[in-house]
Amino acid sequence: MDEKSGKRPAGGQTRTLSTVPSRITGTELENALVAAILGDSALSISVAPWGRSTRRGEAMTDLLDRLYREHRVLARVLDLFDDLLDRFHEGGEPDYELMSEMLEYMETYSDQVHHPSEEDIFDRLRARTNEVYPVLDLLTKQHVQLGQMNKRFRQSLEGIMHEEVLRRDEVEVQGRQLVKTLREHLNLEETDAFPLARERLSVSDWEELGVEAPSEEDPLLGDAGQARFRALFQHLSEQTQD
Repeated sequence: MDEKSGKRPAGGQTRTLSTVPSRITGTELENALVAAILGDSALSISVAPWGRSTRRGEAMTDLLDRLYREHRVLARVLDLFDDLLDRFHEGGEPDYELMSEMLEYMETYSDQVHHPSEEDIFDRLRARTNEVYPVLDLLTKQHVQLGQMNKRFRQSLEGIMHEEVLRRDEVEVQGRQLVKTLREHLNLEETDAFPLARERLSVSDWEELGVEAPSEEDPLLGDAGQARFRALFQHLSEQTQD
């Protein structure tokens, strides 16, 4: 690839994963991500900072534990993208096609399951009091912005694959901004929004939220999901060690 333009040289090939399933189209992205990145045992680990000794605690934990698990997975993916961007900055060429695919899965799951679950919690908080919650408004705005940033960065990676003339520094900035904004977003949810919800919402609120939470099964990954995601993550991780 040309150092200034970001254009892939003629004849450049993207490595593929011929030994793993192709794109995923069925059930449970979350479990695939957690098992692929954190290991199968992580599926049974509670990461929320509270116990299960009360009915209210049980109702909260089911939904919030899931969101915390997803945050852990996203944090690992962000660390991986930091390493890939470091390699890109140094003139290396990570597998843009697989990076784009990982970004697409992140965006799809966020749009269809993760963010809607969080927005349901935020809306329930707003409905329970007359208070204004600037942090919730900021997080809602960021949900939209993160989707836009993901799409823009993914389009740039796809542009590189199609030999479009793009500046490497501009593509890197897009990736860095996405990683930084998402990392700050996850931290703000965990330090401000989730504790606020834990304090203000009732047993019935949490039970209703659990029932209304978007399904993790329909829109996303099929039976091949775990194998594909493990392969994606492992393959991209290996590229940071070349």
